[in-house]
Amino acid sequence: MIPFRHCPEDSWVYWGEGPTGFAFNVGFGTFWACLAALLVYLFAPAAAGSGIPEVKTILNGFVMADVVSLRTLLIKIPGLMLSVAAGMSLGKEGPLVHVAVCWAQQLSRFFPQFSNESKRREL
Repeated sequence: MIPFRHCPEDSWVYWGEGPTGFAFNVGFGTFWACLAALLVYLFAPAAAGSGIPEVKTILNGFVMADVVSLRTLLIKIPGLMLSVAAGMSLGKEGPLVHVAVCWAQQLSRFFPQFSNESKRREL
C-alpha cells in the first residue's frame, strides 16, 4: 500500500532555527495581526470583538445598523482569517454568531415579510 503524504519533504520552506526562526514566526504573526487590526480600524470599527454583546443588544430592541451592515460583514470575515493566520486564539462561537447575524440581516432584505425591523429581529 502506498502511504498518503500530506506534504512532501522537499516542499517545506526552512525558516531557520533559533533566534532567526523565532523572529520570522513572530514577525509574520505580528504582520497579519496588524493588518487585521488596520482593516477593522479603518473600514469597520463595529467588526471589532466577538460581536455577542452587540447581538444581545440588538435582540433586546436597540437598532444598531452599523453592527450588522454589509461593510461589517465584509471586514469581519477577512479580519478573522488574518487573525487566525497570525496565530491568535479566537473563539469560534462569538465571531461566527456575529457573522451569521450580519448574513441574516443582508438576506432579509430580499424577502418582503422581513421589511419591518421587529420581524427582522425575530429572524
